[in-house]
Amino acid sequence: NEKVYEQLVPLKASLDEAMNSLRESVHDLHNESFDFNQAAKGIIDELKDFKVKYLCDLTEKADKEVKYSFITILKEAVTNIVKHSSGDEVKIFISELEGHYQMMIEDNGVIEDKEGISDGIGLINMETRITNLNGIFRVSTDKGLKRPSAIVPKPLLKPSVSTAKFVGTVRSPMA
Repeated sequence: NEKVYEQLVPLKASLDEAMNSLRESVHDLHNESFDFNQAAKGIIDELKDFKVKYLCDLTEKADKEVKYSFITILKEAVTNIVKHSSGDEVKIFISELEGHYQMMIEDNGVIEDKEGISDGIGLINMETRITNLNGIFRVSTDKGLKRPSAIVPKPLLKPSVSTAKFVGTVRSPMA
C-alpha cells in the first residue's frame, strides 16, 4: 500500500538518524573511557619472564588515534619480544612532550643469526600506523634485535575565523 509506504519513509529516516546518534554516543563514551595505562599494563603482563621498566606520561587529553596506535604497536612489539628475544630486560618509554608524542621499546637480547631477521608484516603495520599520523617510525638494530621507536607530531592549532583578529591598517604600496 502506497499510503503506508509514504508514512514509513520518514519514520525510517528518523530511526536511522537516532541509531547513528546512538552509535556516535557509544563511540564517544568508549573513547573517553579508554585508559591507556591500564591497556598497556595488560599487554606488559605478557612479559612474565622479563624485568620490565615502563615509563609513560601521556595525559588523558592525548590524541586518541596516537593512543590507539601506540597500544597496537606495543602489543606487536611485546609479541615479537616474547617470541624472539633471548634477553631478560625490556624498556618501554612513552612520552607526551610539548610538540610531539614519542615511543621507544627495547630489550637486551641478542640474535646470533642476523641473516634470519626480516621486516615482517608486524613491523610494516607499525610503520603504517605512525606514518598515517604524519609521524616518523624507526627501527634500530643493535646486536640483531629490532628496536622500534616512533615520534608523532601534535596537531598544529590553526586560528579559526571566529577568533582571528586583525590589528593594523591595510595600505596599498601605491598610496
